[in-house]
Amino acid sequence: MFKTIQAAVNNLSTTAPETQILMIAPGKYIEQVTIPDRQAQLTIYGLKNPSTSYADNQVTISFNKNRATETNNYDTATLRMKASKVKMYNVNVENTSAPSTHQALAVAAFVGMQGYYGCQFSAYQDTVWTNEGHQVYAKCMISGQVDFIFGEAIFVEGRALVTKSDVRVVPGHLGFITASGRASSTSQAWLVLDQCNIGGGDANTTGKIFLGRPWGDFAKTTVQNSVLSNIINPDGWAPWSPTMPHTANATFVEFGNTGPGAAGNRTIGKHAGSVVTIADVLGTDYMTMPYVDAKFL
Repeated sequence: MFKTIQAAVNNLSTTAPETQILMIAPGKYIEQVTIPDRQAQLTIYGLKNPSTSYADNQVTISFNKNRATETNNYDTATLRMKASKVKMYNVNVENTSAPSTHQALAVAAFVGMQGYYGCQFSAYQDTVWTNEGHQVYAKCMISGQVDFIFGEAIFVEGRALVTKSDVRVVPGHLGFITASGRASSTSQAWLVLDQCNIGGGDANTTGKIFLGRPWGDFAKTTVQNSVLSNIINPDGWAPWSPTMPHTANATFVEFGNTGPGAAGNRTIGKHAGSVVTIADVLGTDYMTMPYVDAKFL
């Protein structure tokens, strides 16, 4: 029995190839957790009643750190996941830093082959960083206000699938859900939100939230088969900024969305003619991958 999650992680070998399981007892853990790269496949369970939902999660990892005191985004993250071949179930991760102009991450998913199932990720700006490789967020809840699902993938191609999840905007004013950092026309980087329920906010956010904006010059994001509440602006998508719009080569696509937020002009984005499949995002062999749990997809 360990008193902190980090102590339990530190007790696991990073060189042994045998499968590892980390079971976290119910409670709120005030700590910053770093999980380094390892040879083994790792599965993390937040103990709770068996369910594929995040609603009854009993484990929360909480920390308060932002860019006001740190030099980079990674160092602000409550959970810093540098291991691949990882599945995590029913764990809440939050960064409690107050709303400000500073980034404050809940999770830095630094490498590929990571799957998050029935988890909650909560922060204000830059909640979930899908940095590299293939990643899955299924039946999760992700909340924030500014660029709170974002990906960089400058050096290694990154594709993230957020599926069957609740995407919640916290009360505030103008906001952006996604920020793709795709940097070139040949990059395979792609953010896909599939079968999600997008809502939240308050009276101040009605019509003031955008599905995304282009962090990189060749940003690529798809939102499909999702329910969009009235918080979504009729334009759907926004430029990065007035002086650096990054819209000339951005690819913002929607397909099959419903709800009041699905209507509008979509001056930057467009509607696709067909659905994006899981295989399109994660590869045709995704069912054999150690980070994929098919019952959540």
